[in-house]
Amino acid sequence: MKKLVLFLIVVNLAIVSAEIEQTPYTPEIITAIDPTVIPVSFFNEGKEAQYKAVIKEESSLVKLEYSSINVKENEFGSFNLLIGENNPEEGIYFNSMSIYKDEELFQKIPIIIAIESKKPYYDLSIKLDQSSDVSFIGTSSEVIISPTITVYKLNYNIRTPSSTALRFFVYSLEGKLLYSSEEVISVSRQSSFEILANIGADYPEEVIVYVEALSNPSGSEQTLGLDLYQLSLEDKLLLSPPLEINDYSSKIYFGIFLFLLCSIILISYLWHNKSVEQAKGWKSRLNEIKNTNFGEAAKSLRKLKDQKDTLERAYSNHYISKNSFDTAMKEISKLANQLKKRL
Repeated sequence: MKKLVLFLIVVNLAIVSAEIEQTPYTPEIITAIDPTVIPVSFFNEGKEAQYKAVIKEESSLVKLEYSSINVKENEFGSFNLLIGENNPEEGIYFNSMSIYKDEELFQKIPIIIAIESKKPYYDLSIKLDQSSDVSFIGTSSEVIISPTITVYKLNYNIRTPSSTALRFFVYSLEGKLLYSSEEVISVSRQSSFEILANIGADYPEEVIVYVEALSNPSGSEQTLGLDLYQLSLEDKLLLSPPLEINDYSSKIYFGIFLFLLCSIILISYLWHNKSVEQAKGWKSRLNEIKNTNFGEAAKSLRKLKDQKDTLERAYSNHYISKNSFDTAMKEISKLANQLKKRL
């Protein structure tokens, strides 16, 4: 029984650890106009340790203020990101930061930076409802997202460029392009545009939806406004149609359940058989007590005393019933009284 309980504990720990390993990281999404400092914090659960940070592609756009710190036990630590030095061009940039604890990888954090124009013509807004704007194509696993892009003109007195392009992109957190589109728009005050984007069947759990308005798309470009949105597709299976995939997880769980059930039945059966055999043994010895033919009185009394002790142990271990115990004890007492009279 102890082995069975230990097995259940190990299985539960394995399931919990698997869930922990699947916990997604949190990306740093930064929107900046002027140079700024962004802290990236973390918590040191263990003993005091040395932490080191490395930017995948360090440049004037993003770099570390310092790359190594010492963090005490159960305290927070942080690295400062210097964003947007030397006036980088407007747009979206992807990078990542790796944090090492005592030379071992502690966390890898995607960094998404959107550099906005200091004098934008438009204010762009992405409206996307996961329950209604994320759908699937028939019974396939291809995903369609349909956000609404609203473009607001910020200053009605300023003449906007005659040719404005609205560009729409969907990226992974690492910067892999999943979808892109472009269309020429005209905005007098405010206009809304619905985008239908098929990002395919091989998509990550988290994506970045990015939109920008550009002037003179065929020549030298100028960003007139931008916006970005982080979309989680992790729970898409709850809404998706049934797929013909080889998912063996349910069979594995059923096999574990069946194994545990059979183990419990087998243990119960063996325990029952052992109890029955022991009960038969006690009853056999009890019958010997009842059928004993006493010769010498003193010797028989000592034997009766031993048999009485045996009977009491059998009853205390629940191998015989109370009625059998009481009947046998009365018989022993009766025989003992008869033998005492012979002494």
